[in-house]
Amino acid sequence: MNTLIAVAIAPLGVGDEVAPQVAQVVDVIRQSGLPSKTNSMFTEIEGEWDEVFKVVKDATAVLTENGIRTEVVLKADVRPGHENMMQRKVEKVNAILGDNGECHTQAASSMRDALDISAYLVLGRENTQGRPVGQVVAQALDAGFTCIQVRSKVSSGREMIDQVREAADAIAAAGKSDKVALLVDDRLDVVLAAREQGIKVDGIHVGQTDIPVEACRKLLGPDSIVGLSARTDEMAEYIKTADLSAIDYLGVGPLHETQTKPDCGRAADGQVITKSLADLSELARVSPLPIVVGGGVKAADIPALAKTGVDGFFVVSAVCGADDPHAAAQELADSWRASCL
Repeated sequence: MNTLIAVAIAPLGVGDEVAPQVAQVVDVIRQSGLPSKTNSMFTEIEGEWDEVFKVVKDATAVLTENGIRTEVVLKADVRPGHENMMQRKVEKVNAILGDNGECHTQAASSMRDALDISAYLVLGRENTQGRPVGQVVAQALDAGFTCIQVRSKVSSGREMIDQVREAADAIAAAGKSDKVALLVDDRLDVVLAAREQGIKVDGIHVGQTDIPVEACRKLLGPDSIVGLSARTDEMAEYIKTADLSAIDYLGVGPLHETQTKPDCGRAADGQVITKSLADLSELARVSPLPIVVGGGVKAADIPALAKTGVDGFFVVSAVCGADDPHAAAQELADSWRASCL
């Protein structure tokens, strides 16, 4: 797990001048080969969890093995799947402030840091009742939706790219390219081809039987979003046994049976297994990653769903199939926000 720490290792009881001892500590840190940066208060070190804390232990030992009482103050930021956090964090702040120190708005360097799955719309041309994908996306964004996924099981690759472009254009027109993530379901080839055409696609969402998340992460890069979905019972086991470092969030369901994706939650015997609020509460409790829940979600479900501790809901037909997609999206988004207060 990639870990960035800020550590101060200081000798106690050696008088007012501690620079010689601090220099010994810093030398050990630099000799480790891990990225590091020292200022007047702390030294930042970045690397894998075990590597970073071994360096802290070795640097502390320089003092303690000489009988010096030592104070260690440490703060750690653990972000699975992220790299080069030390530099990227500074770059983001500098980008926001600008060269003259005045604050201005600029797109985040990584949508992973801005990911908000609280109100998540999934759609493809087969869901929109003949309306353009971009039009429905624009209405959902105006109503407060925070994440968009393009999913179509009836479209060719080129058709999928066109729908992704529509969605990206709608997000850009709303001025939300740095706030609302645009993902593609399953089709890694579509993500790569769309990016090649200059379309801003932030990542992919896959199931447990789709392309492995590790391959998605490797091909899409450290700044891309990778989501994974499965039935709640399968997800609970996955959380206990799998390496989650390549994943940004988990999608689970179904809450109810749904005609939009009739195989969602279907077991080997053909029975659709829906999930209770108690199941979702337990999953939210044990999961180290954000969770978004879908599968037949309606406005009436939102207050109880929010109380389970999950991080958001996803819908298809509740918005795309509505006579007034904007009004339907507004009701869902407003209900979620009110329920989370």
